[in-house]
Amino acid sequence: MSDALKQEVLDYLRGHNTMTLATCASDVPWASTVFYASDDLRLYFLSAPESRHCQNLSGNSRVGVSEGHVVPKALPAPAHPFRSSSSAHRAYSAVTAACAAWNSADGDSSENLS
Repeated sequence: MSDALKQEVLDYLRGHNTMTLATCASDVPWASTVFYASDDLRLYFLSAPESRHCQNLSGNSRVGVSEGHVVPKALPAPAHPFRSSSSAHRAYSAVTAACAAWNSADGDSSENLS
């Protein structure tokens, strides 16, 4: 990917906060809209472990994601629970920074995110 294209993708990802997450279990597909935050080209989402998409991920880590009109086709990618505290911290930092930016853009600075 060229540097210019990567920068365009990163700018787009930083400017949005929802994606469609496609999972599958027992040959039954499932699509959910989830909030996400990005760190470079990594996308993080936080969700309840008992949600259907997380239950699906526990048996099949392959997912497809689509965000708006930038990605006309789902991009297959593996999804994994955090394997280390440093990975969890990086995701938490990305999510809290994204939430602060979204609140700032909406003019809502009253919510404490720490």
